[in-house]
Amino acid sequence: MTKIIPAQAFANQIVSKVRTPAIPYVLGGRSDRGTDCINLIAWVMKELGGQQVPRSSNDAWRNNMAWTGTLAEASAQGKLVPGTILYIDYHKPPGGSGGTPGAMDHAGVYVGNGHGLKTPDGRPGAVVHASLSRGGVYPSTLQNAWTHAAWLRGVAYGNGALKSVSALAPGQAQVITRTSGLLLREEPHTRGRRIKEMPIGAIVDVVRVENGWAYVHWNVRPGLYHAGWCCIGENGVDYLAFGGDTQ
Repeated sequence: MTKIIPAQAFANQIVSKVRTPAIPYVLGGRSDRGTDCINLIAWVMKELGGQQVPRSSNDAWRNNMAWTGTLAEASAQGKLVPGTILYIDYHKPPGGSGGTPGAMDHAGVYVGNGHGLKTPDGRPGAVVHASLSRGGVYPSTLQNAWTHAAWLRGVAYGNGALKSVSALAPGQAQVITRTSGLLLREEPHTRGRRIKEMPIGAIVDVVRVENGWAYVHWNVRPGLYHAGWCCIGENGVDYLAFGGDTQ
């Protein structure tokens, strides 16, 4: 079973890839011999025993994130924390004309300012990425054209801007498993086909509860939600925390 990785541990391991000489930029690589932007993230997740990450930045953005938004939204909502994935939307230039909006082609990891990193031109570095233009794994500033941010599934970012359990509205619940995400299934039993794994902290809308299972809607992001059954808990351990009087 894959592990849920603490966000700070994820960020620290990303920082460990900043070396002299730099690990070279190699398309599709996932080792000291070379890596690219999304595979740097996938490589570190594999080292830490976490979930698999696709080999495409855009695929990861669309399918492997628990939350996505603009960099401005991440800053405003308290989601810009060490371990947050940053993206550049090359297909939507300033002004919003031309290209294909939302096609993310480059990714890095925000690691914060506490590591003493310096960019190649001597500025404080808060982001680590495998840069094609630089030819390897280097720090960058937060102002390096980053446009979007995301929280990677399988990484525990803490509550951040998520609602606290006590603030959940009636009809809502929050995933509170401790060692992994919570499986969403087509039927209310452990043999039911798996749909998705909801990360720790995910907030869902509860439709009904039957025999220790809840049928829920999980809004992954605007315009995308999954519906299915998840186990409420077992052996005295809760998997969901309910808001209001849902229970």
